[in-house]
Amino acid sequence: MKSMLVGAMLSAMLLCGAASAAPIVEFAPETSALNGNQADEGTGALTVSFSTPSPYRLSRLEWWGYYLSNDDPIDGFVVTLGGDQIAAQVVRSDNPVLVEGVDLFHYVMELDGLDLIVSGLQSISLVNYGDDAAEWYWQSVKDGPPVFLDPDTLELNPDWAPAWALYGEAVQSVPEPASVTLVIGALLAAGASARRRS
Repeated sequence: MKSMLVGAMLSAMLLCGAASAAPIVEFAPETSALNGNQADEGTGALTVSFSTPSPYRLSRLEWWGYYLSNDDPIDGFVVTLGGDQIAAQVVRSDNPVLVEGVDLFHYVMELDGLDLIVSGLQSISLVNYGDDAAEWYWQSVKDGPPVFLDPDTLELNPDWAPAWALYGEAVQSVPEPASVTLVIGALLAAGASARRRS
């Protein structure tokens, strides 16, 4: 009887269980050559697009970039999701990769706790306003399709694909009360049936 109840409870948990964080978009940076697009005060933001087949709760955003004109850069990123600014801290790696004599930095923005849920076609824009004397570039991908979305024309740019990654977890739908009642009823029936047999 106990094994039957445990099995039924596990089945119910699987029906209502939570998913773990997984990559939604994941494009590794090119590390053998510098090949970025400028995204700073002088040029403005760059925008990338992505699509999710179902709702996802975002947990982390990552990207890679470099400076060409400042030895001690000051970051000041503004990141938007669908036009709305994301209020979260950006952390730059302490151990950049040296590419053609230039430090290639890895940036991470933790999104847990912001309850950002996305579904369907979305866009993320970023610009680095940190140091107006510095030129900041968003590094391109090692391998992958172009994903740059021109916000005016909604066309892909075949000449550049940024290195970035976005992580999240699929949002599980909450079962309706009738479904929960059915699962509980099945559990009670299984328990009663097992008790009668013994």
